[in-house]
Amino acid sequence: MSWRAFNQEEKETVYDSKAKSVADVKSELGILLTKMLEEKENANLGKGFLISINATNQYMQINWVDEKCENFVGDWSYSLELYESSWNKKLKNSVIFDKRCENIVKAVAKTFMDSGYTFYCRTEFVSTYKVSV
Repeated sequence: MSWRAFNQEEKETVYDSKAKSVADVKSELGILLTKMLEEKENANLGKGFLISINATNQYMQINWVDEKCENFVGDWSYSLELYESSWNKKLKNSVIFDKRCENIVKAVAKTFMDSGYTFYCRTEFVSTYKVSV
């Protein structure tokens, strides 16, 4: 699985991972969010993170958003591709995949709750909502 930044000024692969468990995916999401916070321009403009879960293609996309989660902030978009990882091989059901990813997002949001940023989540089946920790 790879974290990818879709920004022409950034090399395509930001971070490569070989996550084999849910705990590994949580750790990788934390690493990505830490990297995003290091991008001071977007960290100063953004008020939160929108994590979109796509069960069909098995990835999570992360974007900076404004205070109401109505607009993306900056040119950065990251994607965690999960289709090659072993932790989700048995997850043939999209609803189960979404739920597992939502639980990962909630756990990671809890560790970042002192950052002052709001976390939002969206799946193919559920519209955008604020993650409560």
